[in-house]
Amino acid sequence: TMKISLVNHHRAVEDAEATAEIFEKMIRMLEKQGITDLKALYERTHSAPEIIKKKPSYHAIILAKNEVGRVNLYHLVSMAHLDYYARRPRIPKSQLMKYREGLILGSACEAGELYRALLDDADEERIEELVDFYDYLEIQPTGNNMFLVRQERCTVKQLQEHNRKIYELGKKLGKLTVAT
Repeated sequence: TMKISLVNHHRAVEDAEATAEIFEKMIRMLEKQGITDLKALYERTHSAPEIIKKKPSYHAIILAKNEVGRVNLYHLVSMAHLDYYARRPRIPKSQLMKYREGLILGSACEAGELYRALLDDADEERIEELVDFYDYLEIQPTGNNMFLVRQERCTVKQLQEHNRKIYELGKKLGKLTVAT
């Protein structure tokens, strides 16, 4: 336990003092683990393999456009299988960004982050942020996603609208959109 005094807690000043005391003790605990800055704390709490393995995963297309990209892709594939594997290989975005040189990233299918955001009615700012992340966008024939209709997650018309939306986002934000 941290042995924090909670005398007169639920009063603003005392609660603030207790919070400061917890913060000071947490700093010392983190230092003992070698965590001395926010970047190290972020990596420990968000990028550590045991954390990544529990996060939701999305499909993406990764193509190598040159020799640097080929080497980076091999590195990512190895990492995904050796460090982050949990039922399937995973690549954290932080690592993808670190090794992005020479790679071309596509938004993928309905299991991709962009399509899922459209299915979940994410706000326009979030969707545009996702579009910005990818080098090109992908749309597929509605037949590929008919299972969503059978599962009553959307209608055929909504599938068509999602494809139109992805195409329009590509035009608006200057991203090549491919039909696969």
